[in-house]
Amino acid sequence: RDGAETEAARENLLTQAIMGAKEGITKGITALVGSDITDAVLRSADGTHFRSIDEYTLAELFVAALKGADRPGATEILDQLVGSITFPFDF
Repeated sequence: RDGAETEAARENLLTQAIMGAKEGITKGITALVGSDITDAVLRSADGTHFRSIDEYTLAELFVAALKGADRPGATEILDQLVGSITFPFDF
């Protein structure tokens, strides 16, 4: 019986550590990309309350962060390329 209690306590400690790491990563990603991007994953469908830690995965959060990242459009990249090509150099 003592062995079972020790094993259960060890597993509980590991579970708590994993949950703490997940919460920390979630807070870090939210701080980097903003809650307007992560709320789609972290809040309920109607947006009124937060989902529990077991109701989302970090993979979902990473996908939302990548989709919400600011990326220049094709026109802006082309304008930058043309600007660098036509830049007058003074040799």
